Amino acid sequence: MNKPEQIAPENKKKNFKYLFFLVLLIFILLSKAIFFEFYRVSSISMMNILLPGDFVLINKLVYGANTPNMVTIPFFNFNFDLPSFKLPGFKNIEVGDVIVISKQMPARPDKYIKRCVAVHGQTVEVRNNKILVDDMPVEEFQTSFNEDMTSVFTNKIIKDIPPVVVPEGFIFVLGDNRNLSYDSRSFGFVDAKDVIGKASFIYSSIDGNGDFRWSRFFKTVE
Repeated sequence: MNKPEQIAPENKKKNFKYLFFLVLLIFILLSKAIFFEFYRVSSISMMNILLPGDFVLINKLVYGANTPNMVTIPFFNFNFDLPSFKLPGFKNIEVGDVIVISKQMPARPDKYIKRCVAVHGQTVEVRNNKILVDDMPVEEFQTSFNEDMTSVFTNKIIKDIPPVVVPEGFIFVLGDNRNLSYDSRSFGFVDAKDVIGKASFIYSSIDGNGDFRWSRFFKTVE
C-alpha cells in the first residue's frame, strides 16, 4: 500500500507565503474600493493648501462609501459581480470640507479636488466676480494668487450668477485659489452622490524637479 505523499517543509512555507500575499493583495484592493482612495494633485486651484505634486489620501467612509459591485482577481483575468450597497456615513458633507468629486466633463479630468462652500438650502450668488452664500461674501478660504497667471485661464472672468438655492442632495464647490479654479461656477452644482470622499492628509509630495518635499509629508488637509 502506497503511503500518501507528504509536502516538504520548504514547500509548505512557500505555499503559506503565496497564500499570505494573495490575502494581503485582496485586502488592499478591497480597502481601496471601500475605505480609501488616492489622489494626485495636478492643478494650482487649491493653492496654498494643496500644491501640484501632492499625493492625498481620501477617506471614502466618512460620507458613506459604496461597496464594489465587481471584484477582479489579479493575474487570473477573472472577475465576478457582487451586490453593491452604500455603507452608512459618519457625517454629512459640511461647508469647509475639502473633497474629491467625480465629474464627467468633455476634455477634462474626471476627478476634481475642491472645497464645499455651500450645501442644500443655502443661497449662492456670484456678483461682480464675488461669491456670496446667504448674502455673505465667501472669503475665508480664498488664498493669494499670481495676477500674471490669470490670463491663461478661460474662466478668469466669472459671469454673474443670480441668487439660486442649492437643491436637496447637491453642494456648491470652489477652489481656494479662486481666480484659477474650474469649479461650480463653470459646471454647476455637484450631486452629493458624486463625492468620492474627504481629503485627509498628504502622504507624499514631489516638486516639479522630481524631488521630495519632505515638509509636506503627513500634513493634514484642512
